Amino acid sequence: LENDGVLCLDKSITEIESYEDYLACQGTDCTGAFRHCDGLKAAIMPGVESIGRFAFWGCPDLTSISAPKAKLVDEKAFKQCNKLPKVELPLATQIMDEAFHDCDVLTSVSMPNAKDIEKNAFSECDTLKKVHMPAATKVGQAAFRDAPELTEVTMPLAEDIGQSAFKDDLV
Repeated sequence: LENDGVLCLDKSITEIESYEDYLACQGTDCTGAFRHCDGLKAAIMPGVESIGRFAFWGCPDLTSISAPKAKLVDEKAFKQCNKLPKVELPLATQIMDEAFHDCDVLTSVSMPNAKDIEKNAFSECDTLKKVHMPAATKVGQAAFRDAPELTEVTMPLAEDIGQSAFKDDLV
């Protein structure tokens, strides 16, 4: 982690494990690689294809992520990243349980290749307005529940839509 709060991983790193492989937040309870890392503002991950469970959960200052090769965003990877305004993951195909749950300022999501959106993936994202996932075929239970500002959803292929997937939303 550099002095300016930017984490820049070498492009040879293709996976952020679900445990303490790249432990940056020493001295705290870090079951995820960068879980609860105060001061982490940006994560630049040019070669990462898999973002593991709890990887960035609760990073209070994270405002930007870049993971152009990420295909998997695992369970609770960015949960409660409350300063993250947008997510653009062009190759992501799988978004697991609570991956972006309770991201307070998240307003837009663009994942053109995402096919499988698991339960509560974006639930309680209070300011989420726009979701672009044209390849999505499965939307899990409560995936976008309690996103009261959600007005624009692009998911023309979605056939398997779980219970309460859009509960308490405007769409």
